[in-house]
Amino acid sequence: MLNEVDKKWIIGAIQGGIESIVPRMLEIAFEAQKKWIVEYVDFKIDELARMVAEGFEQCATKVELHGVTAQLGSLESRVAHLETTVVTKNYLDERLGILRSKEQEVHKQLKMSTVLLIQDLKRKKIIGPKRANTLVSMEPFPQKLS
Repeated sequence: MLNEVDKKWIIGAIQGGIESIVPRMLEIAFEAQKKWIVEYVDFKIDELARMVAEGFEQCATKVELHGVTAQLGSLESRVAHLETTVVTKNYLDERLGILRSKEQEVHKQLKMSTVLLIQDLKRKKIIGPKRANTLVSMEPFPQKLS
């Protein structure tokens, strides 16, 4: 507790007379006691804080654990349900491509039917060649009649 300066001062004071060192010794003793009290109180406060924190953690863990377990079980079943029912982007892209190709196929069939109908009407002279070419040249698959 005493540093080298205090030790030298005490030795010098003893050699010079005991009365001169009593106030300094009391001051040193008081400082040492004060330092010890502060360290002890800090230690006890830290220990108390740690104990309180541990107590709260244990209580919170016990209380929350039951609720968390129940929520996890519910969450797992919901995720499993989602995994079986939710479609992926790749699946949707694939299905959309199939749908587009079928749509184009239907349009071509309709256009072919329309062209055949127009040719039949032209052959029977129900519509003229100019009107037939106008109808056949319409979108989505424009053509020309021969």
